[in-house]
Amino acid sequence: MNKDNQICSKEDVCRILKISESKLKSLISTGQVRVNGNDKLSIYKSDVDKLVEFIESTYGFQEVVQLVRKEEQLADISQHSVMNYMKKFEIFPNPLHGKDTRLRKEDFDELCNLLLNNFKSKVTKKKLSQQGETQRGRRSKFQQRIDKHKGQILYLSDADKNNVFDFSFLEEYTKERTPTLMRSLDSLLRYMIGVCKEQEIQWLTNKSHSEIYIQKDDFKKYEKHFENVRVFNPDDYYTTQNIKDMFRITNYESIAKYAGSITVSGKVYIEKTKVDVLKKILDETVVTADIQEMFDIPTTTFARLMKSLDIQFIPQGAYPLFQSSRVYKSELIKFEEYFQNKNKLTNITSRYDQFYIEVEEIRPNVKVIKTLEAFDSFIQKRLDANGHKYVYTNLVNVYGAIIPTLTKEIMSYTMDELIILMKNIPQKVAKREFSFFLDYCRERYPTTYKESFKLDGESEEQTNEAYTLHQWLDFAYLLFTEHEKLLPKAIENRINAMVWLYCAMHYVCGWRQEDILNLPEPSLKDILGLDEDETFDLISQGKFTEEMAQRIVNFTISYIKTFGVKPKKTRKNMTTPDLKIVIEESYIYTIGLLIALCQSHRKKMEKLNYRNVNTSTLMTARITKRDTHVVFFGEEYENIFGEETFLNNRATKTYMNYAQIVSSENKWGNGYNISSFIRSHAISKKNGFARTTEVYLESINKDNDVGNITHALTERGSFGFISHLLAQVIRDGDDEAVPYALLSWEEQTAIIKDFFGLKSFQIDTMVRGIGQYQNRATEVMRELMVAHKDGIKEVLKKLSVGDYPSKMEYSQCLLKTINRSSCAYPVREHCIGCEYALNEMYFLIEFNKRFKELLLQLKQAEHEFDKQRFTYTLFYVYLPVLQEAVNYFGKERVRAFVKVPGEEIKQLQKENQLQLGGG
Repeated sequence: MNKDNQICSKEDVCRILKISESKLKSLISTGQVRVNGNDKLSIYKSDVDKLVEFIESTYGFQEVVQLVRKEEQLADISQHSVMNYMKKFEIFPNPLHGKDTRLRKEDFDELCNLLLNNFKSKVTKKKLSQQGETQRGRRSKFQQRIDKHKGQILYLSDADKNNVFDFSFLEEYTKERTPTLMRSLDSLLRYMIGVCKEQEIQWLTNKSHSEIYIQKDDFKKYEKHFENVRVFNPDDYYTTQNIKDMFRITNYESIAKYAGSITVSGKVYIEKTKVDVLKKILDETVVTADIQEMFDIPTTTFARLMKSLDIQFIPQGAYPLFQSSRVYKSELIKFEEYFQNKNKLTNITSRYDQFYIEVEEIRPNVKVIKTLEAFDSFIQKRLDANGHKYVYTNLVNVYGAIIPTLTKEIMSYTMDELIILMKNIPQKVAKREFSFFLDYCRERYPTTYKESFKLDGESEEQTNEAYTLHQWLDFAYLLFTEHEKLLPKAIENRINAMVWLYCAMHYVCGWRQEDILNLPEPSLKDILGLDEDETFDLISQGKFTEEMAQRIVNFTISYIKTFGVKPKKTRKNMTTPDLKIVIEESYIYTIGLLIALCQSHRKKMEKLNYRNVNTSTLMTARITKRDTHVVFFGEEYENIFGEETFLNNRATKTYMNYAQIVSSENKWGNGYNISSFIRSHAISKKNGFARTTEVYLESINKDNDVGNITHALTERGSFGFISHLLAQVIRDGDDEAVPYALLSWEEQTAIIKDFFGLKSFQIDTMVRGIGQYQNRATEVMRELMVAHKDGIKEVLKKLSVGDYPSKMEYSQCLLKTINRSSCAYPVREHCIGCEYALNEMYFLIEFNKRFKELLLQLKQAEHEFDKQRFTYTLFYVYLPVLQEAVNYFGKERVRAFVKVPGEEIKQLQKENQLQLGGG
C-alpha cells in the first residue's frame, strides 16, 4: 500500500499524539489532518507522522524554560524573559496545544548563550537577595496566608505524617506545571489553597502554621486540576455566563450536571455537545400550555386529544429546564388539521349532523349495536329538547369517554360496573348527561341495572359564600410570598403568569371578572425604558426592582383615574362611579412585577402571530378555569380550596368583608359607603347607598390594637411629620417602635443635597420651609393633646381606614376629626403643604402633576411679584412635602412618582426666575 494512503483509527491518533477526541476534531476542522473519504472514520497516517516529526524536532516553551534553568546563572530567570529572547528566533505555534509555542532544537544553544550574556549580573544580584531571606520571614508569610482560612484549618497529627505530601513536594510539583510561574511565596500558597478548594481537597497544617500538607490519597485530585488545564480547549466548552445568556436563567447547575463540566482556574466550564442538543430541542419544541392557549384546548381534554392525534412529545423532567411537557413544533400541523376539520362544523346548522362529524373518528372496540342505536335516538331527543352548546358538548364528551371503553352493551352493565365506567368521564356535567342516557335506556330496554342513576352530591349547590378567613389568608401567603416557587413557572408560559395576576388582583380591588381581565396594558418602553424582551430578561434574572414595580402600579392607577374607567357591566349608567383600586404596600412589588410579566408575554406572543391566540387583552378568560389554577399552583391550591375553584364572586365578597372590617366600627356608616364605592355599584339617588352591596358585607370585627393601627397606616403609605407625631403619642413616645421616625437635621440636609442637587443657600431656604411646616404641625398636635390619649388613638384608627378624606385623593385631614366641615385653607383647591394633611403614597401621583404645573408657572412668570409668590410656594409648600416622602420611602421609590427636579431648579436659578436671595 502507498505510504500516503495508509490510514489509522481516530483512537490510535489520539493515543499517538496524546490528545483528546475534541482536539482531534479541531485538527480535522482546520485541515491539519485529513479524514479518509471512504469511511469517514479513519485518518491519513502521513498527516499524523508530520505532526509527530514536528513535535520531535522542536522544544515546547515549558521545555525551553526548564532546559535554560539548568544553567546555574539562569536558574531563576522568568518565563517572560525567556519568551522575549525566543522571539528573536523563528518560533511556531503548537497545533496540538493552542497555548504552547515551540522552538527548533537546533536553535536552543544559540538562545542559551544569548541569555547567559545578558542576564549574568541580574541573576547574581537576585541570588544574593534570596540567600538573605530568613526562615523567620518565610514562616511569617505562611502564617499570614493560612490565618486567612481559620474556619477551614485542620491540623496534622504525628500519626499521619507518613501519609501526606508536604509543602516542598507540592511546591516543586506545582511550579513545574503552573502555566505562569508564581514568583512569590504568598502567590504560590494562594494558588495551592485555591486548587484544594476547587478539587474539594482538605488541606492540613501544623501547630505553628508554617507548613501545608495534603493526604497522599487526595493527590490524584490535585493532579486532576493540572490535567484539566493541560487538555482544556475553551472551544469545546461554554462558560457559565454563556449558559445563563443562552437559556435566560440564573442557575446553571442542572445543565452542568446534565452536560458535564470541568473546573479550570476556579471557573466552571460546561461541555458544549449536550448543551447544543438541549438548545436544539428547546428551539424545536413548545410547552403544552402554549399549545392549549394557541388552540384554546381545555386541560381536561388535552391529554385525550394528544393521544388521539398521536402527538410526539417530551415528558416533563426529561431534560433540564423541562418544567412541563413539550411538543415538537413539527407536530403542530396535526393540531391545525384537526381544528380545520372541526371548523367545518360551523358551516353545518344541525347540532345532530355536527355531532356525528365530530365523533366520526371515535369507534367502539366491541359490537354494541343496541347501545349505538339507543344513543342515536337519545341525542336526537336531547338536542330537540335543548339545543344549547353546553348540552351538545357534554354529549360529545360522553360519547368520546364511554363508547371506546365499552366491553358489552350498556344495558348489560350492573350498577357497580356503571359506577366504574362513569369514572372515565372527567367533567361533572358530562357525567350528569350520561346519567340521563342511562335512565333513557332503563325506560326503553331490558337492563341489568334497575335503579335510576344518581350522582353523589347532585342536589348540593355550589356555595357562593365568602371564603373563610383561613382560606383567604393561606391563599394570600401563596400568592405574595412564594415567588421563588411560582416565578419560574410564570416565566415559562403566559397562562401561568396570567393565572397568578388574576388571582392576586382580587386582593387589591373588588372588580368583576371582566374588568380584571381588561386591566390596562402598560407601555413598557414609556414606563420602564425597556421593551418586552428586555423586561422579560430582567424578570428572569431576578433584577426587576421595587421602583419598577411602583412605576407599573402608578401607571395602572393613573390610567383608571385619568380616563375614568367604569365597570363594563354598568358603564352605560351615567351614575355608575369609576373603577377604584388602591394597591397597598404589601402588594405593590408582586402586582407590578406580574403586570409587567404578563405584558411581556402578551407582546412576545403577539409578534409570533399565532392564529386563535388572544393577544388583545392583558389576560384571557381561560385563566378563570380551575384546571389552569391547579396546573400552576399545584397541590397547595387543592389543600386550600379542595374541589372548589377560586371564583370572582366569592373572592369579591371576601374582599368586601375585610374591607368592611378595616373601615367600619360595626356600623353601616362611612365604611359601608367605601365598600360600595370599591365595588363600583351605582349609588341609589333615593337613599344614598347601593342596596346590592348588602350581600357583600358580613363578618364585621374590629381590633383596636395600636400595632394594627400603625400597620394600617404603613400599608396605606402614610408619610410625613404629622404621622410621626401621632404615632409617637399613642406609643408613649417610644421612638424605637415607630416605623417612620424622623431623621436628624444633618441627615435631612444630606438627603436634600443628594436628591435635589441644590446649592447651599437653596438648601437653607428649603430647610427653613420644612422647619416652618413642622412648627405648624406641632401646633396642630397641641390642639389634639387636650384629648385623652385613647381619644387620639380613636382618631388615628379612623385615619388609618380612611374615614377623614381631605380635598385630594389619597390624603386624610386631621382638622376634619374635630369638625368635618372645617378647612384651614378654604380658598385653596389642593392640600399640598397643609399642616393638617395626612398624606399617603399615591398622593404623590397628583402631587407630581401639580408640581410640574408649578415649575411651568415659575418658568413662564414675567413679573417679580409672581416670581416671589411661586418661589415661596416651591420652597415652603411643595419641596418640604417631597422631602418628607424621600425621608420615609427613599429616593429610588419617590423617583417612581416624581421626576427629580434638581436640573430644572438650577435652570430656573440661572434664568433669574427664582427669588431667593444669596447665591
